[in-house]
Amino acid sequence: MVDPRNTAWLLPAVWRDARRRGLSRRAALKQVNAATQACAVLCDGLVLGCSAEPEGAVAAVEADIAGRDRSG
Repeated sequence: MVDPRNTAWLLPAVWRDARRRGLSRRAALKQVNAATQACAVLCDGLVLGCSAEPEGAVAAVEADIAGRDRSG
């Protein structure tokens, strides 16, 4: 969870994680832009969607991690 006033930390962190994840520069830039949405759910540099509901956010992150575990 990130306070919206902490954009100075958020944007470089999303960029770094997206590139580490293997996204191209263009795709990483799209993730950085999407990360500024209210209620954005992020996991390791990828915006998984927007969910104000905790259950939805947790489910999205779990699905992303499980998908990487299977492909890894």
